[in-house]
Amino acid sequence: MILMNPAPASASDLAVLRKAYAQKLGADMDRQREIMASVAYKERDPEAVAGRYRLHFKPALKRPEDYEKLMATMRAGFTSQGKEGIVKARAVEDQLMRDTWQVDGYERLGGHTDCTPDVKGASCQGRAGTARVSSHGPRARQR
Repeated sequence: MILMNPAPASASDLAVLRKAYAQKLGADMDRQREIMASVAYKERDPEAVAGRYRLHFKPALKRPEDYEKLMATMRAGFTSQGKEGIVKARAVEDQLMRDTWQVDGYERLGGHTDCTPDVKGASCQGRAGTARVSSHGPRARQR
């Protein structure tokens, strides 16, 4: 089995992913936190939400034209759905987080994995296989 850019496979993978993400974003992580703490973002203003996701997805796409296309699509979506749609989307996201990453002992692959919280190139060995964490998130393959 080869998993490419899946959700983190375990709580320890999530910690590695979050650390790598924050380091990769650098100062943009602080800016993202500022936006999320703003009144406009908390009130679901589509422009504030789009601004936050603009920073969030900045490192995800290599080609600038793909990034700009995604941002235009997202901005249009936030604007067309308005505050009500943003509230619904956040409720779905919050529920998914509660049902997965926030569960005590979260383990997606069904086995215990031990990861060194190393930002790039960490390997995690577990019953389900070996997970490798890259700058794009955890990758796992069964051996």
